[in-house]
Amino acid sequence: MSTRLPLILLPAVILALLVGMWAGLMRMGWTGLATPLMGPMAHGPLMVSGFLGTLIALERTVALKRTWGFLAPGLSGVGAVVMIVGGNGEFAAVVFSLAALFFFLINLTILRQQPALFTFTLLLGSIAWLVGNLLWLTGWPFYHIALWWGCFLVLTIAGERLELSRVVRLTPQAH
Repeated sequence: MSTRLPLILLPAVILALLVGMWAGLMRMGWTGLATPLMGPMAHGPLMVSGFLGTLIALERTVALKRTWGFLAPGLSGVGAVVMIVGGNGEFAAVVFSLAALFFFLINLTILRQQPALFTFTLLLGSIAWLVGNLLWLTGWPFYHIALWWGCFLVLTIAGERLELSRVVRLTPQAH
């Protein structure tokens, strides 16, 4: 596996972050920021799936050490670019859903290799991301989808904190 492969995704990640923040400013009511290609509702998908989803999937793919795992961050990066350049939210939802599916498969593979509380928690986070993207794909309103995307982020952070706790041994009471 080439160490340069993850660097290819860096422009898409940066673009998703910047445009996602731009859309967030539009959602807050800042005038003069609207673009013909995307509106303020692009904020959530770009920040969760385009920016954080790509980075988190890339991190887990590198840990997995399997080339097929790059489908998850790659598709997520493509989804961000499609949403920004093409303004096509429906197609972006399909691509982001495929990214989340492959991210679920990454976490399932890691859980099978290393059954532990933290890998199970990360698997639950990937399921939440997949469910949120599938709800978006089927036309659910963002205020329902935000709960699932929030669960993705919270469970992922919790799983990574549990993983880090292996380095610093917790007392049974703290565990």
